[in-house]
Amino acid sequence: MADDDAVSWQDTDAGWDKAVLALKSLSAHKITVGVHGGNEPHAPGSPITKARLAAVHEFGATIKHPGGTPYKMVDGKPVFLKKGTPGATGVTKPHTIKIPARSFLRATVDENMDKIQAMISDEINALVAGTRKAEQSADRMGMLVQGMIQKRIADGIGPALKAATIRRKGSDKALVDTGELKSDITWKVTTAGAVPVETTKVA
Repeated sequence: MADDDAVSWQDTDAGWDKAVLALKSLSAHKITVGVHGGNEPHAPGSPITKARLAAVHEFGATIKHPGGTPYKMVDGKPVFLKKGTPGATGVTKPHTIKIPARSFLRATVDENMDKIQAMISDEINALVAGTRKAEQSADRMGMLVQGMIQKRIADGIGPALKAATIRRKGSDKALVDTGELKSDITWKVTTAGAVPVETTKVA
């Protein structure tokens, strides 16, 4: 091959190494959104934990109720009362309660996948540009999904509540009673060997 035919090239780093490092740094962060530390009772004295209550709403459940719930009749319809409330005219017999699934976790992610993917893309770009740390991006993504879940709960999730439940709650919004479930939705970020982008030298 003649000298004039020699091939020359230049190896130019177009930011690939930094992009790979950014992805590694972000992937070392695990983000979970839901009811964390839900082993506390969902209400004072209740045998049902916050985590169990959240799972019942998310997946549905069939509950064998022992009965004993006080009620009073109003316009020919039963209104259930808390135990100890005066004015009860009777108590329920043992019965089975079927609670339908009202997904507030999985359905939220499914319905907002495009927004979540766009957020991930924006955070990766910010990491590569050096304007954000991995832990900041992880927090931002956790907070975004938390807000989506809380909004879904506040907006109301079908199927519609039974008439007796609406009368007891005084509201037709499922999952919204005291607002406790909504406030229990948090995000958590854990790390495993995370490499801060801003302090790592890129060759």
